[in-house]
Formats: sequence, C-alpha cells, structure tokens
Amino acid sequence: MRRLTRRTAAGLVDHARECLKLKTAYLWGGLGFLLTDRVIDEKIAQYPEIFDVATISRLRACAASGDIYGFDCSGLIKRYMMGGLKYYDYDASLDMNANRLLEKAEVKGDISSLPEVPGLCLYMETHVGIYVGEGGVIESTPNPAFGFGVCETHLSDREWQMWFTCPAVKYPMI
Repeated sequence: MRRLTRRTAAGLVDHARECLKLKTAYLWGGLGFLLTDRVIDEKIAQYPEIFDVATISRLRACAASGDIYGFDCSGLIKRYMMGGLKYYDYDASLDMNANRLLEKAEVKGDISSLPEVPGLCLYMETHVGIYVGEGGVIESTPNPAFGFGVCETHLSDREWQMWFTCPAVKYPMI
C-alpha cells in the first residue's frame, strides 16, 4: 500500500473532519475499519475484559445496519499516523494508546496553556481528542452525552488536562 510520507497538523485536522462525515461507532481498539461481526469478534478476543453484553449487542446492531466504521479515541489519531483513510498501512510502532501517545509527545503542556494550534492532541485520563481550533475538538467517544463514535465537541465540554504534539506529525512552531 502507498503510504503518506509527510504528516502535518493541518492534515490531522482534515483527517478528523473526514472521519466526522462517516457513520461511526465507538469500538475499543478500533482503527476505523468497517464494522463487521468478524471485526467485533477480533476485538472481543483481543480485549475480552472490555466488552460486556450490552456493548456487544450495540456493536452487532451497528454492524447489521452497514457502512459504519469503528474507532476508539486513539484509533482516530493513529489511523492518520498510519496513512489515513485512503492509504492506511498498519505500523505496529505507531499503535499506541492514549497514555503512550502522550508519553511519546515531543512537546506538551497543561491545558491552561493550550496554544491556538489546530492539530494538537488533548488528553484526559486515558482519552485523547484532536483540537481543531476555536475551541473545537474532534474525538471518538462512547460517552452518551456526545454519541457513540466520532463527534465534534467543545473544549469546555470536558475536563481536558494536557495538550501535546502527536508523534509522527509535524507542527508549526509552538
């Protein structure tokens, strides 16, 4: 598969906006693949402690309705890091959870010092989102207040703790 060699903060925002246009469902471990029973079964086998009966039932209903893509919060970001929706190529070195993405960041700061730089990542207790500017955040969440999948929220909707640069993404000077 062809891989994108240059990943930018603006590209991450564009990727997030493209994911907003998709029908999505929150899938623990999801990297944006079409939701099928096979994909759900693979994730259940990979993370058995995460999937309860209600979650499995909801995901199977989503799969049955067709054309729904499964993302978790870090999967939304990792999908871009691995080439994006069109040129995806799995790279195990980039397969990091929210905590590892924060740990690998070259630059990070307290949320109170968030610069107005679209494409920065936001962090709160094992959850990440993408800052898209002017207080907007695109994230994938199972939170019923926002939906079950990729959604756009506002910075003030959550108790974000940190901002950070995404590994493998180039940023303008911060």
